[in-house]
Amino acid sequence: MIASRRWQDWTTTLIGALVALSPLVFTKTWTENEAWIGYIVGGLIFVVGVAKLLFEEAGYLEWAQFGLAVALFLSPWVIGFTAVAGMAWAAWIGAVALVLALATLVLTEQPTAVRAA
Repeated sequence: MIASRRWQDWTTTLIGALVALSPLVFTKTWTENEAWIGYIVGGLIFVVGVAKLLFEEAGYLEWAQFGLAVALFLSPWVIGFTAVAGMAWAAWIGAVALVLALATLVLTEQPTAVRAA
């Protein structure tokens, strides 16, 4: 049973799958370290996204996906592969996942009741 109907969850999950599969498609432009970043971080974004789609009350997964998207976006500078266009662009697509994860966090934030003093 699919718990989530938000398009942000579906899109972020798809982006994770595309980033995880991109080293297999663009094999000539990736080194081994860059490929592992794509496999691991993209795969984790995908797995967390699937879990979010299945379990509606798992709000902590929103934060996990947000953190993974930040790591993916920053990885070209941290690991040092900004000159490798294929992997850098795949990682910068993480910016889209980052924005969508942040949007989902903002949309699902429950307003707290303000009590009169």
